Amino acid sequence: MLLEVCRFSVFLLALSATVNGRFSEEEKQLMNQVHAQCVTETGTAEDIVNKATKGDFTEDDNLKCYVKCIWSTLTVMDDEGDFDVGVLEVMLPADMKDIVMKAMSACTGAGAGLSPCEKAFAVTKCLYKEAPADFFLP
Repeated sequence: MLLEVCRFSVFLLALSATVNGRFSEEEKQLMNQVHAQCVTETGTAEDIVNKATKGDFTEDDNLKCYVKCIWSTLTVMDDEGDFDVGVLEVMLPADMKDIVMKAMSACTGAGAGLSPCEKAFAVTKCLYKEAPADFFLP
């Protein structure tokens, strides 16, 4: 079940709103749960998350930690802020691997030396820059 939650959640970071139509009702519920968990943990305002989904990344500490919470929930980022792109690659469906892994390859160095929240934020902003049409943030 955890693998399914993680696999589903990876979709959230990688897919555009048009791809969102592929999700089952169960997957949409899981997406909402991950989002709600991370909003609650970090105190991030919904409007700030909505702006980030559209590429408007407000320099907000809560948003930075929200993004880290998403990555950590996916088990793609550990508590120290290190990414495991191998975990990401295993979870991705075949039709998404190339796009996501290419963007991730360009972005894993973003935020080097920063705190885990800041690094997660920097990588996420980079992913948007690399693949804006395929970006989705729960």
